[in-house]
Amino acid sequence: MEKRFAMLLMSVAAVMVSAQSPEPVDTLLVADKAEQVTVTSADNGVVVTITNYDGKDMDYVYRSQMTDSAADKDEWILNIPGFLKRPRLYRTDTEAVSYGLYFGFINALDTPGNLDLATGRSIEWGMLNVLGWEYRPWRNGPRWSAGVGFGFSIYRTHKGGTRFYKNSDGDFVVDGYPENTQGRHSRLQIFHLDVPLMMTQRLYRKWAVRLGAVVNFNLHASANSDYDYDGIEIKESYKGLQQRKVTVGLMGAVGMTGNFALYVKYSPMSVMKSGYGPEIKSLSFGLILPM
Repeated sequence: MEKRFAMLLMSVAAVMVSAQSPEPVDTLLVADKAEQVTVTSADNGVVVTITNYDGKDMDYVYRSQMTDSAADKDEWILNIPGFLKRPRLYRTDTEAVSYGLYFGFINALDTPGNLDLATGRSIEWGMLNVLGWEYRPWRNGPRWSAGVGFGFSIYRTHKGGTRFYKNSDGDFVVDGYPENTQGRHSRLQIFHLDVPLMMTQRLYRKWAVRLGAVVNFNLHASANSDYDYDGIEIKESYKGLQQRKVTVGLMGAVGMTGNFALYVKYSPMSVMKSGYGPEIKSLSFGLILPM
């Protein structure tokens, strides 16, 4: 009976090992007799201990560890607390991360009727996370991250349309170009530090979705216009503008972890203070890498 029990446990251990490895597993040990066989669960696998086997005054210990690749073998993963597909090993990780070089186009929303922003010429770029921290409380569940980054937002009008302008009263407004001139370009530029607060969930193999909010600390704003008058190029520039110091936007991205992603960002707050410039809200989209 003792011999059959030992062989049964060894068979179970062999099946567990083979389930974790894509290659055939050779027989490690066959014990005809054993004083005691103990199978225990470790943090990341199982441990089989055979005491005094085949009359030998010694123990045989075998440890089987499950790697991350074996644990994540399922192709479709949407493991969130309360909706786990299978039992998983609990592991908590906190690590420093750096990611998110992005470039996108800005589409203005709820702007004044005379402000004709050009989506193809209005752009944003920056680094979402120059330095950040990511917390992973579950193996296949969502990962939470916070960091610090920077970015530039550049709002351009259509060529020959309207321009950003500071009038004689010192008000920053949107107006047409002077008479008998040909407009070249006009733009408003915002430099901001970013604090992204994001959640990342793996969906399928390396595909994942990232959702969250981005807090923008708008440190600098300037504007300039360029137009021709009687064959002479006229350049105007304006500084000391009254931008909102803090704005918050919502951001979502989908792509391959460690690779690229497509993102969309909605900014419901105007970049200029109310009464100190045109109300400009935006919806931007573009490419971010790595994810």
